[in-house]
Amino acid sequence: MPKKGTTRAASPKKKSDGKDRLVILTGLSGSGKLSALKAFEDLGFYSVDNLPLELVPRFADLVRQSHEIDRAALVVDVREGMKLDAFPAILKEVREVLDTRVVFLEATDEVLLRRFSETRRPHPLGRNDTVLQSIQRERKRLDHIRNVADVILDTTKFNVRMVCPRRLTLSSMCVSCRIRTSSPSSARKPG
Repeated sequence: MPKKGTTRAASPKKKSDGKDRLVILTGLSGSGKLSALKAFEDLGFYSVDNLPLELVPRFADLVRQSHEIDRAALVVDVREGMKLDAFPAILKEVREVLDTRVVFLEATDEVLLRRFSETRRPHPLGRNDTVLQSIQRERKRLDHIRNVADVILDTTKFNVRMVCPRRLTLSSMCVSCRIRTSSPSSARKPG
């Protein structure tokens, strides 16, 4: 990426060697998306949180063209608001440019409530609702994204300090997590 205030001429297309990859982390607030993003960053992925959804196709194209970046991870979540309706179409467009996997993180309502209580952070949708109402609204709002995910990872058994895996490996369709004392109760492809 060029430094702020500089530009870089458009690169010719790289030959696809199968290594270029984009991982889109999404899911419920409090499920551990940012911790997972940090784990991918530790594995050498170029990582971006909260990239506007309409910029994702351009970002994928930049990764494809880059000679320095061959793996990237980014977070897309409920902060996008109504733009989330366009996610399936944008995902289809991005997959034409770059090998892309969608990982959806979730946890039970009870665990998410506890995590919000422990962190004392407001829910992104919680301006007028209780945290539980916001979680339930978010679950419904993200259902169409969950349905297109390649991997659904339930982080219910991770506590707030352990959500970040020591080792998070992405193979073609599977995420495997190794946590100090806990493992996910579910890491499956949606059926």
